[in-house]
This record gives sequence, C-alpha cells and structure tokens, in this order.
Amino acid sequence: MHPKETQEPVYGVNGLVTDTWLLTRHYLALLVLRSIGYRGSYQDLSKTNRWVGETESVPWA
Repeated sequence: MHPKETQEPVYGVNGLVTDTWLLTRHYLALLVLRSIGYRGSYQDLSKTNRWVGETESVPWA
C-alpha cells in the first residue's frame, strides 16, 4: 500500500538531498578510518568550501 501523499515537499527543500549525501559520505569515511585504527589527518568530506589539501586530525586522535 502506497501513501497517498507524495514526497515532493521533502525534495523541494533546496540543498537537503545534497547535505544528506555529504554528511553520509563524511560519516562513512570516518567509520572506515576508525575501523582500521587510523590516527592521522583526513579531509572533511562534508565541507564544500575548503582549500585544496586542507586537512584536520581525526576526532579520536
């Protein structure tokens, strides 16, 4: 049974899908780095206005 309402209001918000994708990609990268025990620096994939090569330490280091 499908809902009678459409999903249009959700996708109508500017940037919502992009922000969701950026945060998902960022947290998945952190999850992989944490699972392999990485303690160095990384690029925050959720930031779109950063300099090329700008890095920061992983949160658990």
